[in-house]
Amino acid sequence: MEWSSVDQLDPEQHVVLPRLELHLAAGSANGDRVADEPQRYALGQAFRADYVKRRGWSPHTHFSMHVKGASMEPTVPDGASVVIDVSDRVVRSGLIYAVRIDATAEPQLKRLHKLPGGVIRVESDNRSPQFAAFEVIADEAAGFEVIGRAVNMTSDL
Repeated sequence: MEWSSVDQLDPEQHVVLPRLELHLAAGSANGDRVADEPQRYALGQAFRADYVKRRGWSPHTHFSMHVKGASMEPTVPDGASVVIDVSDRVVRSGLIYAVRIDATAEPQLKRLHKLPGGVIRVESDNRSPQFAAFEVIADEAAGFEVIGRAVNMTSDL
């Protein structure tokens, strides 16, 4: 269904998750900083209400963002739209999260792994040397922040 205004959607049939007018970096392409309390939303991304309910999503805890870059390819291609759950910030090894490496860096989409000693391994799915993994000690890394877990991806073929 094509729509140009949220008012055109039946709220019983559709839920619109806010789409931040920012981008997650996934590689050398620069993303944008995520505001502490994002107030700028684009049109949004609509989902069927029954799908949102089954998944336990809410427009208050979930938002979508576009991905720029190739570091998460082939899993998440450049230009994909990713739904982020900001209520799920506890790192579980092997899952993909939106993170900020330091307070001045753009948000990034990365696969995280918990290691002993409070260490978090930050990996790209693209195994090219330019996207080398690195580790941070979560409690000691100034500005390191898990923004939320990626729970859905929409992409063109």
